Amino acid sequence: MNKFMRAVLKVAVIAMTIGINLDSSLHDFSNVVKAGVGGDKNENSSVSRYLINLSKWIADGVPACYYGAAIVSSLITVIHLLHILSSYRKHMKRLYCGDTFFLPREKAGPTGIVTASLRYSGYQIAYLLWGWLIEFFVLFLIFFVLSIAFHFDLISFVEILKAVAPSIVFGVIIFGGQFILVRFVFLSDNGEYANINNRRLFDICAFFLFFYNTLVGLISCLGRIMTGLVLGTLLVDRLDRSTLPRGWEGFDPGFKSYVGFILLEHMHSN
Repeated sequence: MNKFMRAVLKVAVIAMTIGINLDSSLHDFSNVVKAGVGGDKNENSSVSRYLINLSKWIADGVPACYYGAAIVSSLITVIHLLHILSSYRKHMKRLYCGDTFFLPREKAGPTGIVTASLRYSGYQIAYLLWGWLIEFFVLFLIFFVLSIAFHFDLISFVEILKAVAPSIVFGVIIFGGQFILVRFVFLSDNGEYANINNRRLFDICAFFLFFYNTLVGLISCLGRIMTGLVLGTLLVDRLDRSTLPRGWEGFDPGFKSYVGFILLEHMHSN
């Protein structure tokens, strides 16, 4: 445990030091952009009044988006560091109890375990920095686009609500209706047992809902892709869990280094 704490503290201190320096560099860059964008104050120039107003707003909006993205991404990184500490304790206790279900199915040999353990500290720092950078630029882009849209009234909540409200209401009714039918009509004892009653009515509903569920499945597939992108972006610096599905962890070098590290700790802790 003490060895891991020293390693994690080393990783945290180095990552935070580099992060502070990187934050300072990005701050200087933001000031340069602000000065460059807001430098032209002469409204009698050849630039149109609309572009001048836009440049003035960007000069004020860029720092706000920058600080917002930097604060949120830094908080996410700190939370991830705390989660890594918690996961280490949990995984070590499971190894002591003989529970290896969370490990990849393909077991590495002694050479692979020790080699992966050597890479862990460096990998963790690099992944934390990449995670912070990716989260910062994604959040900055989101904040910047939303701020432009709301500032110039490009987005109206009322219009968005009018456009999506019918679809949301219809979807809630259909999904809620399916749940109610399954719970109180198709299953026996109000869903206590998986015994289907009213088999004919069940087949009729399955036939008519097939077309609707196909259309919903097209949208659900996009939601699955977006969920994978969001989770992959948020968890890219979490080496204690793989960003790849079960059975594909061997293609995740960061997770393999973490697994090698805890396995080596477990082998030498007795």
